[in-house]
Amino acid sequence: MSENLAASGSSTMAVTITGLARYTDYTVCCAATNGAVWGSVMCVATKTLPDIPAQTSAPTITLPAGTTTALRVVWTIPPSSETGGTSGFGGGDSSENTYIVEVRLTSDNSLVDHLTRPATPLYYDVTGLKPGTEYSATVTTVNLAGAGQTSPATSATTLTSTPGVVPGLNVTASTASEVALSWNAPNSNGAVIIAYKVRFKATSTPSWGTKEFTANSLHLLIIVTSRTLLVRKDEAQQPVAKQSFPQALARLRSNMA
Repeated sequence: MSENLAASGSSTMAVTITGLARYTDYTVCCAATNGAVWGSVMCVATKTLPDIPAQTSAPTITLPAGTTTALRVVWTIPPSSETGGTSGFGGGDSSENTYIVEVRLTSDNSLVDHLTRPATPLYYDVTGLKPGTEYSATVTTVNLAGAGQTSPATSATTLTSTPGVVPGLNVTASTASEVALSWNAPNSNGAVIIAYKVRFKATSTPSWGTKEFTANSLHLLIIVTSRTLLVRKDEAQQPVAKQSFPQALARLRSNMA
């Protein structure tokens, strides 16, 4: 036991008792004496705190099937930091421990969700997110002594929605062996459209030709021939319908040269 008594004349005395066991109930009593007799004893009950909880490992993130705007953050109980301690909680009562879950947008680290959870269950469902977007999550264990070290972050990207139907598909020009097509960008439903697939066949035959290509512009010039499908950006950014087919084909072949 160590003492830190106040100066003479002060009405407040202070003393610190050391070497006690963590998270243990104690009864502490005190009495005063004038050297001849002892006064009445005053007792109070107290309890020492647990240790600061250990750091939990990085959480895992699962993507629920059937939704593009949610994810589930899952974590484990942190390891015990001392011999004989309750796993991860510094020897405290697990019912008094909580977890702080933070979810952030990976692109700018802005906070999306912050919630304090009880010790069970060891997961949290985050909703209201954007499809096809990367998020990161961390978990911090907290007990009566305070918060432990925040876990490493884990990142995951929400599922993407199905793009809408391609609108405005038109034949803008044709010859005996070639057809020019144009269309408008469909509703992306929250995710970036990165490619298109065009299928073509003679109506009288069952076989389809297919071409998939990266969509780097909303203004595309597509030429379908009997042998191949050629894709090039319309550098003039002009609607295909404003050009004659020979002009469009000449521009396309010039760009491919």
